[in-house]
Amino acid sequence: MTTEINNSGQVSEACIDVELYDQLVELVKRLEFEKDAREKLQNQIKSSQISIGIVSRAAAYHPPENTLPADVEALTQLKVMQQHINKAGWVETEGKYLKSWRKRWFVLRGASLVYFESLEKMIHSGNKLRGDVRLDSDCQITYALHANGTNHTLTVEGDGKKLSFSATLEELNDWRNALRAKVACLHYLKAFRNRGETPEAPVLRFINNELLTKFSFSGVQLRGDGCRALSACIAYHQKLEELDLSRSGLTDETLTILCDAFNSNSRLVSIDLSHNLLTAKSCGLLTKALGTTPRVLSDAIITPVYNDFTRNLAILRLDGNMLTDTGVSELSNLLTTEYLPKLTELSLNDVGMQDAGAVQFSQALYKRQRMLLVNKEFPSLRLANNKIGDDGVVALCGVLEHSSVTQINLSDNKIGDRGIGALAAQLPLLPKLLSIEIQGNSFSDTGLSEVLKGLLRSSAITRAHLTTDHLLESEAMSALRLVLDADVISRR
Repeated sequence: MTTEINNSGQVSEACIDVELYDQLVELVKRLEFEKDAREKLQNQIKSSQISIGIVSRAAAYHPPENTLPADVEALTQLKVMQQHINKAGWVETEGKYLKSWRKRWFVLRGASLVYFESLEKMIHSGNKLRGDVRLDSDCQITYALHANGTNHTLTVEGDGKKLSFSATLEELNDWRNALRAKVACLHYLKAFRNRGETPEAPVLRFINNELLTKFSFSGVQLRGDGCRALSACIAYHQKLEELDLSRSGLTDETLTILCDAFNSNSRLVSIDLSHNLLTAKSCGLLTKALGTTPRVLSDAIITPVYNDFTRNLAILRLDGNMLTDTGVSELSNLLTTEYLPKLTELSLNDVGMQDAGAVQFSQALYKRQRMLLVNKEFPSLRLANNKIGDDGVVALCGVLEHSSVTQINLSDNKIGDRGIGALAAQLPLLPKLLSIEIQGNSFSDTGLSEVLKGLLRSSAITRAHLTTDHLLESEAMSALRLVLDADVISRR
């Protein structure tokens, strides 16, 4: 990704992948451009407000922190979008007059799908098009069987024009995703234009950067139009790994829109949906989206075969949503699906979980441990600020023994002496446990004494937050282990 300021002071940027850039370099070398050809190329780049950059496949692009006012940045991103190249490449298309199929150079940019006779002709002819379709009107994108009976074509219709082109099934799927994303974004802009409003700058920034590996919408209030645009782009942004949608006002209805994208993009490693307005209904939607293979779209001709398919998802955060035990029970199914072997953190702080939900969660953890999965243990158990009592904690303790858990947070629940005693008995049996937080519960001095005995027998724990008055860090833990008689230790 590069940025260029032209003579009129306008900012433009675009990204071209390595394969596309290599094609351009080989073309330049083969034709051995003379001086006038080089000047013409430069004039073409300047007139199109396009700057070409080499982007490594291994490199992750992270946009700079935004320092512009929201409305100014939105206008800047809109200007970028007008000339931004979303996709370009060779495909076969049928001639207008001679009905034969020939390779042509297709480019998806701005609000149009255009094509040229070749990449060389695009550079030399001053953007003289062989055909184009506007995508900002009523646009339709459909599959069809190629005339040869084996290949497939993608047809794009809009504004009274039609373009059909053929390529491999993988290439057509890529083009379809890119076109769907573009159409959704144009509808999103049209909706704001009709309301006389300026679109959200972060949404536009996300749309304009296909090479993003992580992005945060935290604090951006997302509505239906924005979610539809995001959903199409998330499905197309196949390099995206970390997505933060916390505090973005998501509801069950808007999450329904995003779940299609979660299902399509199996590369996502982390999804943060914390502190929204989600309920148990959203848990069922997430389980269906993430716990299955990518769904086949209605216009697909060949059903993909998913052999040994797995998702990369490792972290799913849902803190601060009113999911209740019903939602927790739905989410527990994600722990036992074969498609999520890398899932190591399901954060459920402050979700209204009670004993019934904790028991369901424990049973799912037990089933996961019995399955032959990679990373089957959960390093962090994050269940703070719920309503879990003794029964729920006893159920959890039944699956914790000899596990690789490193952090337990059960603070601000309703755990009494029976539950805290069961947890204290497990502490010496957790060789990798480094931190435990149990403050804000209802156990007595007797329960606290049991915990301290467990801490004395644990060789790994370096941090223990026991009550609002007792926070033991590394040095305090070392001193505690020097105490010979743990029974005399009680609250100050």
